[in-house]
Amino acid sequence: MQFFDILNQQKNEKGITIHKVLKDGKEVKIKYAQVAAGLHWPEKNSPGFSVVIGELYSTEKTEDRKLLRGPFHVLAESEYQVALPVMFSKLINEIGLLGCSDIYCDYTTTGRREFADAFQDFRFKNKQSKGTLSLAPFPDNFSVGFHGVRYLMETGRLKAPTDSICYSQLRKIKLDDLKDPEVHLKFYALEALRFATTAMTDRTPKPYQKRSRRRRGRGWMVV
Repeated sequence: MQFFDILNQQKNEKGITIHKVLKDGKEVKIKYAQVAAGLHWPEKNSPGFSVVIGELYSTEKTEDRKLLRGPFHVLAESEYQVALPVMFSKLINEIGLLGCSDIYCDYTTTGRREFADAFQDFRFKNKQSKGTLSLAPFPDNFSVGFHGVRYLMETGRLKAPTDSICYSQLRKIKLDDLKDPEVHLKFYALEALRFATTAMTDRTPKPYQKRSRRRRGRGWMVV
């Protein structure tokens, strides 16, 4: 489910992903410093789930000239209760529409590693370049990631539509739920959400990376 009516998307030479969307009947361009996804594999009675996050591109700086990074927006989410090939096909199509290529997940256990291997085989057989899997930070520690998500929400750095599954589960979860060893199965949307937001917070998007300069003749060349 996409929460924005996207007409098209493109990435410029600076690494900024630009979405052209319809807002109040008008075409609007929205710039993102990075777009990435979090993925929860289907296991036991818990469905597969993906969420795509966009970090708004910002040019604001603090008084001491430090960059103020933009907020994270939940752009789309999907719940999967279908055969794996169908899930993989839908996932790749959905992230492609949003200009997303990186997917953060957990593949540290045997079962999840088998899911990851199956996904990579699907990509290879179908010659898909999108959907690179990366290990999410603290993959086996739901509490750490959840507290990070809650902090982002409380400080306004993470915004989720009120009709989203992510938002609903954020409202429902209680601190006592964190004691349950299978909390990640019950709150599967938060599992995917924490994977994406934690990874995106930890890395510096390409548009914000400093370009090095090296001497070339009598001038400077930006690399």
